[in-house]
Amino acid sequence: MRVCARFRIARLKGGIEMSVRAAHPSESSTVFRVLTEIAPEIPLRLDNEERQRRIRELVDAACASQMSWVSLDDSDNVVGFLFGRTRSTDTRGMEFSGMELLYGGVLPAHRGCGRFSNLLTEAKKFKTPLWAVVKRANTSAMAERLLKYGFAKQAVSVRSDEDTFVWTP
Repeated sequence: MRVCARFRIARLKGGIEMSVRAAHPSESSTVFRVLTEIAPEIPLRLDNEERQRRIRELVDAACASQMSWVSLDDSDNVVGFLFGRTRSTDTRGMEFSGMELLYGGVLPAHRGCGRFSNLLTEAKKFKTPLWAVVKRANTSAMAERLLKYGFAKQAVSVRSDEDTFVWTP
């Protein structure tokens, strides 16, 4: 792995180089396009203008924050992302203070070589607990992936169709 001032470059399986860096506000349209492509797996409904507007606003805010990252291919195209934001809750049984991981994923053609793992590594660098909610209808094996990366499934979730996972440094 070599390190650059602007972003981290990692050598992946097969010698492919991949970079991970903070998302930029100018990339929100590109990131929204990636999110739109993987939305059915999450599942995230974007079937009307109001839902699309709300998610575009979330993507815009995420790309402007210091807690969101993108994964780039060798041509500097965004092929994955991870959005985080500060979260604090004192809901009984679900007390938490740290970073909530809102949405994340990698385009299917770029999976299987460590991109999502590298995005999670960036979030873990904050050395604060991470919170993620995964819908049980998720078809990308996200729950299993989070467990593999050291997250613990919580006994309580806000909604009955979701599971909550927490990583503690």
